[in-house]
Amino acid sequence: MKPQTPPANQPAAKTGKPVIPSAIESIINGTPAGRHAPKALKPAPPPSSPPPATPEEIARYAAVAKSHANDFGEQDEAKRAARLADIGKRLTACRFNFSKVPPRPTPTLKLCGVSLVTPGNIVAVFAQAKTGKTAFVGASIAALVHADRQANGQVPDGAPAPDCLSLTSTPPNGKAVIHFDTEQSRYDADAVIRRALKRAESPEAPQWLASYSLAGFSAADIYDALQIAISREPNGVHAIILDGAADFLASVNDEIAANEFVADLHRIAIDLNCVILAICHTNAGSDNPKGRGHLGSGLERKAETQLALNRPKENNPENATTVTAPNTRHAPLPSNPRFAWDEEAEMHLSISSTATKTRAEARAEQTAIELSDLAREVFETASPPSSVLTWKDIVEGIQKLRDMPPATANRRFKKMREIGIVRDAGSGCYALHLASISILPPKNESDS
Repeated sequence: MKPQTPPANQPAAKTGKPVIPSAIESIINGTPAGRHAPKALKPAPPPSSPPPATPEEIARYAAVAKSHANDFGEQDEAKRAARLADIGKRLTACRFNFSKVPPRPTPTLKLCGVSLVTPGNIVAVFAQAKTGKTAFVGASIAALVHADRQANGQVPDGAPAPDCLSLTSTPPNGKAVIHFDTEQSRYDADAVIRRALKRAESPEAPQWLASYSLAGFSAADIYDALQIAISREPNGVHAIILDGAADFLASVNDEIAANEFVADLHRIAIDLNCVILAICHTNAGSDNPKGRGHLGSGLERKAETQLALNRPKENNPENATTVTAPNTRHAPLPSNPRFAWDEEAEMHLSISSTATKTRAEARAEQTAIELSDLAREVFETASPPSSVLTWKDIVEGIQKLRDMPPATANRRFKKMREIGIVRDAGSGCYALHLASISILPPKNESDS
C-alpha cells in the first residue's frame, strides 16, 4: 500500500501494491559502486509458487467470474477469470497435505538462545523514544556480520564472540541485509553502522549490507525506495530492518493504510523468504508495550515475536534498558537481557542483573549461546532424527549448517565438549547436555 494524502507535488497514492512512479525511474540505476543494477522492481515469487494459470484453467473459472461479477473490481470478465484461476492455483498449493511435512525453518535471529523470527515473518520491536532502539538495531546488524565472518572463516579459532546484546544470527550467505534509518541524520545513521561493525570486530563493511539514511524522505518515497532497494539485490534478501516503520505511513492512525502496509510487509517477507524487523515507537508516557496507533496493533497481530524495550526512570542506577517479549509464538525468554551505555567501549554493552559484566564474561556467554544454538540445529536437522550422534555426524552437520571446512567444524565441536554443551553418551556417540549451561534453558517443545 502507499500512504494517503501525499503533498501536492507528488503523484496521488494508490491502494494495493505500489507502482514505481515514472518520476523516480531514472534513479533506479544509480546503484553504489560494486553493486548490481536492478533487474525488476518486484520481488520474484518463491521457487515453490505455482506457475501462472493456463488458458484452459482460466476458461474453467469463466463461469465463476461471470456469476460473481459484482464482487470484483475489474469490469473485464476475462481479467476476472484469469485472476480467479491464479488464486485457485495458489489456494491449491496452500492446502494442508498430510503426506508432506514442510521443513522446519531455522531461526534467522535468536535472543538468549530462543527463536525470535524465522524466514517469512516479522519481528516487531516497540519502545519509547531514546530507550535504546537504535542500539538494538545495531546489535542485530552486528550479529549478522559476526555470523557471516564466522561462516567464512574470518574469526580466529577460539576467539570469544562479540557482545551483540544477547542476539545471535544465521549468516546471510551472500543475500542482502537491507537497513532503512528514517529518523536520524546522515551522520548519526552512519555512526550506527560503524559502531555495529566495531561491535562485530569487522574491519570493513560486507558487500551484502545495504544501509540507507532516509531522513527527509516522504512516506510515499520511503515505500518506493524500499521497492528499489529490494530490486537491486539479485542474490536475494536475508533480512530487512526498518528503523522507523511509522515513517512509511502518513498517519499511524489510518486503519486501512496501516493494515495494508503490515499485510504488504508480511507478503514481502514471504515472497523473499526473509525476515523483517519493524521498529516502532510506543505512545509517549504509556507503560503499554504496544506500538502507536493502528500500525502498532497490526504489527502486534502479524509479528512472530513482539519485543519491548523499557528503560525505567526509577530504581535503575545503571540507566539500563531491559528487553522483554510480551508476545511470542515460541518459548519465553529464559531471562530478560539488559544493556547500558559504556563510556570506555563507546557503545551499549550487556549487563547482568546486579552489576556490569566484564567484556570477557559477556563474550564467553555469547560464545556459549552461539555454540548452543548450533548444537541444537545439528541435532534437530539430523537425518534420521536421533537423540545421540557420532562425532562424524556432528562435525558433518556443523559443516553443512555453517558451510565451513572440516578442521573449523571439528574445533567448534571440541569447544562444545569443553563447555558442556554436548556430553559423551558412550559407544562413540554424543548427546545434547544444554541443561548444564546456566545461561540456557533445556530444549522446550514450544521453541519451534
